[in-house]
Amino acid sequence: PSDVNHRTTYGRDWYAVRSAETYLLLAEAYMRNNNTSDAATALNTLRQRAQATKMYTAAEVDIYAILDERAREVAYEEHRWPTLLRIGGDVLISQLTNNAMYIADQPYYSGTPEWRLFPIPYTVININSEATIEQNQGW
Repeated sequence: PSDVNHRTTYGRDWYAVRSAETYLLLAEAYMRNNNTSDAATALNTLRQRAQATKMYTAAEVDIYAILDERAREVAYEEHRWPTLLRIGGDVLISQLTNNAMYIADQPYYSGTPEWRLFPIPYTVININSEATIEQNQGW
C-alpha cells in the first residue's frame, strides 16, 4: 500500500551483539593491560555458561588462549582474518603458519603475508575525484 513507510518498515538496520563477543573483547583488553586475572574471569564467564569443566587461571591467559576461546565461541559467525589483522605482529604470522590447513599433505598457506589490508577497489579511487586516495601497500 502507498501509505506504508517502507524506509522505517523494511529498510531498518538490525544490530545483533552477542554477550560472548563482549566478554572476549573484555578479556583481550584486560590481557593487553596486563590484568590477566580479570581476563581469566571474563573467559571463565563464557566457559561456565558453556558448562566447560576446565577454567582458566591468570597464568594461562595470553592472546593465544583468547584466540582459542574466540574460535570455539564464535565459530562460523565471524571471519578470523580481520581479528588476526587487528591483533597483528607475530600473532598473525604464527596463527597463519602454525594453523594452516593441510590439503593432500601440503599446507594451504605457508608463506608470510606481504600485506595487511585489502585493496581499495579502483571504482572507489576513481569516483573520489576531489581527493587523492592511495592504494594500500602491496596492491
